[in-house]
Amino acid sequence: MPRCRTALSIVVVAGVALAAGYGAALWWRPAPPPADASQAAPVDFTLKDLSGRPRQLSEWRGRPLLLNFWATWCAPCREEIPLFMDMQKRHAATGLQVVGVALDQLRDVEDFVAKFNVSYPVLLADDGTLDLMRRYGNPIASLPYSVIFRADGSIAHRKLGAFRPAELEQVLASLAPNQP
Repeated sequence: MPRCRTALSIVVVAGVALAAGYGAALWWRPAPPPADASQAAPVDFTLKDLSGRPRQLSEWRGRPLLLNFWATWCAPCREEIPLFMDMQKRHAATGLQVVGVALDQLRDVEDFVAKFNVSYPVLLADDGTLDLMRRYGNPIASLPYSVIFRADGSIAHRKLGAFRPAELEQVLASLAPNQP
């Protein structure tokens, strides 16, 4: 009889663990962007840059834009930044602009930007930034998170997690005007 109880206990514990794991996977899995994400109008916002000057998303309308949410304490975020600087140079002909939104303390961001010579505008998150990330399709507000806009302001691509160079190159190439 004790063997039956032990086996039953193992089955029950395994079932509960499996159900908990499945539930957690559903809870933490980001929701897919809306079906019409490519036509979605961007959520305009104003955040301060490192000098304290207010900057608006609409300031970069008319050119492709890579908006990246990151933090100095996020290893994948730090690894992406040289890639973003390189891609902005390589896609200069299309007018690509990279803008970072740092979810971090001003001093930490200033030190990081100076140390690594970040060549694109960096804005500081405020109390509404987590909600902004959610409105852009990142329901768990995880980092890094990037939103790529076409020149007309529509959303072309969203990415939770770090970009691989070939993946980012492919997305950016799709933004270039068709050539005859």
